[in-house]
Amino acid sequence: MMCEIRVEDVIRVVKAKLDVSTERCDELNQTKDQFLHCANTTAAWAWRHPNDYCVTSKQEAENSATRRS
Repeated sequence: MMCEIRVEDVIRVVKAKLDVSTERCDELNQTKDQFLHCANTTAAWAWRHPNDYCVTSKQEAENSATRRS
C-alpha cells in the first residue's frame, strides 16, 4: 500500500543571533518597528470583522495593501 502526503506550504522558522555593532543598533530597531507596524496593520485589516469573513489569502492581502499605499 502506498500513501501520498502532499504538503502545500511549509513554513520554517530559524532563530539567528545577530551580531550588530553598537552604532547600528538604532537602525535595526527602526527596521523592527517598521516591520511590526506593517505586520500589525495587515493583521488588523485581515481580521477587521472578527465574527465574519477574514482574509486568509496572502495574495489578496498583498494586493489590497498595494492598492491602499
